[in-house]
Amino acid sequence: MARRREARLLASSRGPIEVAVHEHARQKRLRLHVRSGEVLLTVPPRTTRPAIDAFLAEQRHWIAATLEQELDGERLGLRRPGVVWRLGEPLALVCRRDVRTQLRDRELHVPTHDVEAAIERWYRSETRRLAEATIAAESGALGVTVARLRVGDQRSRWGSASARGTISLSWRLLLAPADVFDYVLVHELCHLRELNHSPRFWALVAAARPGYREQKRWLARHGAELRAWHPKSALGVRRIDV
Repeated sequence: MARRREARLLASSRGPIEVAVHEHARQKRLRLHVRSGEVLLTVPPRTTRPAIDAFLAEQRHWIAATLEQELDGERLGLRRPGVVWRLGEPLALVCRRDVRTQLRDRELHVPTHDVEAAIERWYRSETRRLAEATIAAESGALGVTVARLRVGDQRSRWGSASARGTISLSWRLLLAPADVFDYVLVHELCHLRELNHSPRFWALVAAARPGYREQKRWLARHGAELRAWHPKSALGVRRIDV
């Protein structure tokens, strides 16, 4: 049985790399796994935090190089100056003085003095708005109640669910197409019925979203690129100062 431990952060030229840490009763040594932009370290029981940090420090360059290699195969082309993404569709980024951040006619308007922070705040609030609408539409049919919705920038998981009814989502899901965003949220709602990945859980997901395997494959293929995107990737914007 695996037990989730506190994630660790590594510094890199692309920003912090989050390493998910799992403890497994049958694990005999520390083992790293990198796939689709996710880094997982599996450790034996009672491995100390200093031992984990020392091991990750030794492997830091390998982890960064492996992630870079994954990113060499970018296929979505998300890094475009003057462009941000909402549900897989490009939006023009417009900077204006004394403007409130808002979406207007396929353009995201942000204040000139606070561009990067304003973009991320918008991603968080828009992710929350869309997630709340889906929760309201789907939770009744699934027979679940969401006690709390959290939107963050976790790098090891797109979403999670707790036994207390909390759903957590990464705001980077807003970069993905609408059906992928929807799949991840419904996946987490199903976890409120089955807090595991048992056959019963996947049967719930399949009943709610029969085509979920396609969205799951999309995330596996493009997840590294979504995780690497940063609001600064959109700088080089068209400025309108009025």
